[in-house]
Amino acid sequence: MIPHGVAEMAFPTLFKPIDLPKHPAPNDAEHKAVLTCLGEFLGGETPMPQRRSTRSAITSEVANRQMRTMLAAFVKLHQHKCMCIPASVKYQLATLPIGNYWGIYLAAQNSVLLLHRESGQATVAMVWEVQASNDQITGETESPKQSIPRAAVRVEDWGKRIQEGALQSFSELLADLAGNEREKAQPTAHKAGQQQNETREVINANLFGVEYLLCVLGGEPLTAEDSVMRKGLHKKQCDEVQYESSELPWRRAPVWAAVKTLAHAVCLQCQDNSGTTT
Repeated sequence: MIPHGVAEMAFPTLFKPIDLPKHPAPNDAEHKAVLTCLGEFLGGETPMPQRRSTRSAITSEVANRQMRTMLAAFVKLHQHKCMCIPASVKYQLATLPIGNYWGIYLAAQNSVLLLHRESGQATVAMVWEVQASNDQITGETESPKQSIPRAAVRVEDWGKRIQEGALQSFSELLADLAGNEREKAQPTAHKAGQQQNETREVINANLFGVEYLLCVLGGEPLTAEDSVMRKGLHKKQCDEVQYESSELPWRRAPVWAAVKTLAHAVCLQCQDNSGTTT
């Protein structure tokens, strides 16, 4: 059972509000409330799937299982506000089964990392931004478009890196990127004759959440012809509400955008190469 206060806090994010909520900007309490609701949902009983041998039915069951497993790990990893504990990151990565997916929300970089362990050695890393900038939202008549993944690489020696202990430093890096902003990634604005950080703007995900992270991982960049990229999606970013006479949009909790896009990406990646969708 979800406490009433938690449900009330999460409601504007889970269901777009008609009226402006009492809390005008996402906060840690809302972040926790959203994950609490998601954890309650994942902890509930799931209906037994009907035994069907069709290819689409089997694909759907695989996608559903992969999404639930990935999201359950996500909730455990992000339960401490937007901070991630390096030891927890390392444990989940070290125990990621072959064929499964793992996602992390790098809140301080406005980006998401999704890993797919394709085999004992090879792992695919996919990244994309979570929220669009204020200018993109207010300056266009239509919602900004989002490409998922924005970029991806295939790391062929992933298993070797785990065995050689490189996972510790990578886990610490991810935890650091999740909780600490980088100076060059923070947008600035001219205020009172000086350049100051614009705290009402989202972080530029291109610098550290996309290019830098993939460079650290190394691996072979995936082209548009690769099956991972062909199974990607292009969607509208509809996680904000614009009110009449308001200069800036009201935004839903960004962790919810991370959850939705992660689940959607895993669902599409689980389709087979013949194009059978889930």
